[in-house]
Amino acid sequence: MIGVGQLTTLCLLLLASSALSFFPLCDQPGYELAEALSLMLGTLGGLSALLGYARLPRAWASFARSAGLNAISIGPCLLISWVRTRWFSPCNYSAQVVFVPLLVLPSLVIGSACGVLCAALAPTSFRAIVGYALLLSFSLTMTFWPMYWGPQAFAHNFFLGYFPGPLYDEALVPTSGLLAFSVETLACAAACVALAAGQDRKFGLLAIMLILIEWNGDRLGTRMTDPGLKKHLPGLRISSHFSIHFALPSKPPSVAVQDFEMARMERDLEFHFEQASSFLGIHPAEKIQVWIYPDQQSKQDWIGAGRTQ
Repeated sequence: MIGVGQLTTLCLLLLASSALSFFPLCDQPGYELAEALSLMLGTLGGLSALLGYARLPRAWASFARSAGLNAISIGPCLLISWVRTRWFSPCNYSAQVVFVPLLVLPSLVIGSACGVLCAALAPTSFRAIVGYALLLSFSLTMTFWPMYWGPQAFAHNFFLGYFPGPLYDEALVPTSGLLAFSVETLACAAACVALAAGQDRKFGLLAIMLILIEWNGDRLGTRMTDPGLKKHLPGLRISSHFSIHFALPSKPPSVAVQDFEMARMERDLEFHFEQASSFLGIHPAEKIQVWIYPDQQSKQDWIGAGRTQ
């Protein structure tokens, strides 16, 4: 039987998701709708597991019921958006529909899994809800610190989906990093349920998988750091105030041309540095890092900002 709390959560999610399908940009099955549903399921989807664990204390069964109820709650929204786009809109209803499973499914699953974990570990419902809120806060911290320190302009979050960076909608396409992070989110959800169920061996194997994915995040595209970017841009030219990183040419005749271009760029950077320093009266002690990308697509793939500085 479904309890009052689970039924209330189901009705709340059902009404909220159905309303989303009538909002601008969210009325089509694409990135915007998928991200909005991810935000909703990531923040509220765990409530059905938190409030229903007492009635069904078996971890995997409780997780399955919670995930099923959350899936039911977004069904009408997806159906409405598909029907409106298919028959009442000139837009291509399948152009970005791939974002729906890539974003919605991981958030739906991780919300239910973390709800089960918090309900299993906490002695009261209130503490379980507080624990779930702490997990959300921790995930936000882990999401925004790489964006703050750079160089990446995109962000992945277990609960809240994917922020692609400063992109126009028509240029947005699924990336290998998004696919890898979706797999990582599903593995994290399975690890949470295994921990709640006391299945130590299964939890250990999933934890190793998560560590390997995180360890290779730069290579998989789930994040980007300065050391990872230096592997893509191994060339280095150091001047008085700058460290200029660039891609090495593949053909020998291009080396001389690139040396000439880098020398000219170095002179331009130092000239403008002296202008700005004299005007502001500031002389930074540390060298300024400059990244020169081979093309717009490479920059987009590596840091999530192809046409912006």
